[in-house]
Amino acid sequence: MREREEMSGEQKAVSWRGPLRVLLMGTPDFAVPTLELLASWNALDEGGLRPLELVGVVSQPDRPKGRGQRLQRTPTAATADRIGCPVFQW
Repeated sequence: MREREEMSGEQKAVSWRGPLRVLLMGTPDFAVPTLELLASWNALDEGGLRPLELVGVVSQPDRPKGRGQRLQRTPTAATADRIGCPVFQW
């Protein structure tokens, strides 16, 4: 995975191959735009962007809400479900 080059005893910067693996940790509404950007990262037509693999979203557990106290997904968990990304809650 990693490639390290050595030049006359000195080490150069480490270069990584393959996509950058990202695990987003966020629950509130303001984390949703970041999640959507990460989900669409590979579709951006910008030169030189490193490919990205969104491996999942960590969010707080669903909580009861409203008069009926029905469980409601957190904003990031609901968005992750919509885009097909795994959700980890605890």
